[in-house]
Amino acid sequence: MDIATGLGMIAGVIVLCTLILMGGSLGMFLDAHAAIVTSGPQTAAADEAYRVRAERYRQGQATALEMTAARLDLWRARLQKVDAYVDIRAAELRLEYAVGSIP
Repeated sequence: MDIATGLGMIAGVIVLCTLILMGGSLGMFLDAHAAIVTSGPQTAAADEAYRVRAERYRQGQATALEMTAARLDLWRARLQKVDAYVDIRAAELRLEYAVGSIP
C-alpha cells in the first residue's frame, strides 16, 4: 500500500468516526429539542391545574392534599423544562466537539 492510499484510508476512518459521534450527538440534540417543545404546553397545563386547584381550595372544595399534589405536578413540569434546556446545551457541546469546534 502506498502512502496516498494509507492516508486516504485514515481520512475515511476519521470521517466515519466523526459521523458516528455527530449522529449520536445529533440524536441527543433532536430529543432535547423535542422535550423543550413539549415542556411548554406541559408547564402551562400544570400552571393552570394549580391555579384551578388553588381557587377550589380557597372555596373549600379541595383538600390540602390535592393542593400539595397540584404543587408537586407544577414543580415536576418546571424541572422537566429545566432538564430539557440542560440536555440541549449538553447536546450542542457534544456536536461542537464532534465537528472540532472545541477541543
